[in-house]
Amino acid sequence: MVHPATLAMASESKTAGVAALLGNAALVILKAVTAAFVFEAMSLGVALHSAHDARRGRPLLRFVRETRDPTVPTVLLEDSAALLSIIVAATGLGLSRLTAEPRWDAAASVTIGQILVTVASFLAYENYSLLSESRRRPSRSG
Repeated sequence: MVHPATLAMASESKTAGVAALLGNAALVILKAVTAAFVFEAMSLGVALHSAHDARRGRPLLRFVRETRDPTVPTVLLEDSAALLSIIVAATGLGLSRLTAEPRWDAAASVTIGQILVTVASFLAYENYSLLSESRRRPSRSG
């Protein structure tokens, strides 16, 4: 199943491409970034609601580290990374446009890459420990 935010971003991306060809790129980029942020925020809200029910009073970070079901923590972390990345992208684009300095956009791209690598590494480590039944944390419970 395709994530609704992915469909929205694809639609906005197509619109952005057409508008760029027509010379109205800045407004369309702003609309695309705003739509992506709204859809990702909605998805994160659903994940937070699911986590609230599943964590049974535990702090959120403890729940993410200790749960045996990686579904909700994965969605929480991916949506959080997406929202942060959208903010970084918008900031980089805005600063590039305001200062006419493309390095801001490049720096934003590098930062987004670091965010995604960090989240992916954390998820890989946590999922690996679930698969290997690590002795370091034998009392993981969902």
